[in-house]
Amino acid sequence: MNNLTKQIIESLRWKKDPSYSAKRLGISQEYYIKLKKQVLADRKNNKKKDKFFTKAAEHSQIAESVNLDKGEKTVSGTFTNEPKNSEEIISLLKIDTKEWKLSQYWNKQMGDHWRVSALVTKLKNTDTDNLKKLLESWKPKTYKLPKTTN
Repeated sequence: MNNLTKQIIESLRWKKDPSYSAKRLGISQEYYIKLKKQVLADRKNNKKKDKFFTKAAEHSQIAESVNLDKGEKTVSGTFTNEPKNSEEIISLLKIDTKEWKLSQYWNKQMGDHWRVSALVTKLKNTDTDNLKKLLESWKPKTYKLPKTTN
């Protein structure tokens, strides 16, 4: 973006007549109006694109929907590249494999980005896991018994 384009963008904040803005920038009114239309059109196109794709892809926004009754979770995000296998999907969507198991996944190309979604199910705790957890957290109470004399 050149210096004149930056000045045109700055002049939009002035909210003045094009003749005033053109005079202040030292260019003709016709040239100012032409550049202003171009800047506004570029801004509009970029805003549309940013709204749906760019922000999500740059920040890797991930949306989750959890169904506690079924023990399922739907995870989705928008990315710049298409994942090729389940390992890539697990890393992209940041799925905790100790708690969740990847059941299904699907990809959809949206312009120059990919919408990646996955259905994950909660891993079942087995009785041995529950027993192990109980033993690790168990802290027996100690009691002092009174001495008895015989």
